[in-house]
Amino acid sequence: MKLEEYIFYGIEAFDRGEQEHALLHACMAIDGTFQKSVNATSSTRSGYIKFIRDYYWILEPMTGSGVDFDNTYWGNIKLKDEKGKDIEKLDMASFILYF
Repeated sequence: MKLEEYIFYGIEAFDRGEQEHALLHACMAIDGTFQKSVNATSSTRSGYIKFIRDYYWILEPMTGSGVDFDNTYWGNIKLKDEKGKDIEKLDMASFILYF
């Protein structure tokens, strides 16, 4: 699937009220954009998270909430990383990857 198709299908899913489906397409679009930015054919967890953090400035206005992603951490949500360990400082980038 082409990158723009992920974006288009994500918007359609959101319009239908399918938030999880929309988020899946958004994550795939982010992953495809990350791979193109580093000229890779696959992603790494650390690269994906860094890419999202580098572009918080784009994501923040889209939420419409005024949340500062650079300085916001959720201690009330417990997620585990790929090794089964609790994520200590859960930020938006980690949440997107591990949720």
